[in-house]
Amino acid sequence: MVTDSYKASAPATQLDTLRTELPEIVSRALECDEEPYDGRLKPGDVNLKFAPVLPAGEALDYPIEVTTSWTKSRGDNLQARSDRIEAALGELGLTNFGVWLELPPEGWSQR
Repeated sequence: MVTDSYKASAPATQLDTLRTELPEIVSRALECDEEPYDGRLKPGDVNLKFAPVLPAGEALDYPIEVTTSWTKSRGDNLQARSDRIEAALGELGLTNFGVWLELPPEGWSQR
């Protein structure tokens, strides 16, 4: 899940760029042996949530939160993966943003 809580004054062009580019950027940064990325995203692979909820006085325009499943290899280099996402967004010209990458414990049951 990728959540971008942004200011209402955020430029629509930058939000469009994020909607288009974030799935690929996040998938490449988070690929690992346990969950390899084959370069072909399918619906539901990366769930995006955009919400214009930040007050005008907030320090960042785009705090981007990424939550995904924990794997040992992701946990071993979590900061480097977050830095990869940040660098890729910077190359797109995005400014005044931050990236929070979280790997919470998880469980799954199905019947």
